[in-house]
Amino acid sequence: MTKRDITLDINAEVSDVVARGESNLPVVTRRVAQGTVRIDDGGTAIVAGLSDERWQSNQNKIPGASDIAIIGHLLRNDGEKESSRQLATFVTVHIVSETSVNEDKTQRLLIEPVGKEFEEAIKESLTHVGKR
Repeated sequence: MTKRDITLDINAEVSDVVARGESNLPVVTRRVAQGTVRIDDGGTAIVAGLSDERWQSNQNKIPGASDIAIIGHLLRNDGEKESSRQLATFVTVHIVSETSVNEDKTQRLLIEPVGKEFEEAIKESLTHVGKR
């Protein structure tokens, strides 16, 4: 059997509503990753690098009482929240014949999910990418 390569043009987008603007319309962030990769039939490509980091500051207070000098800081609660997320997408490709496209869906090849060891290795490598 001859080696068959597949060229993928990958465009991944992550959108997220981060706030509400004028007329209560959503404010949306959009992150896009694009690339072209050539892999063997049955190979897996990974699209990574789409990350989201957020920092939020809030203050809970008793109106008026928290503005009193000296004791005002005792009547309010200041807080900060930081979060970070990263998205990795795995794409496994197979060349299929024209006849197999017309087969019943129940007879198609089912791809097993990646194992825990591989998943942990990817998480570890993505953690180091964000710290550079």
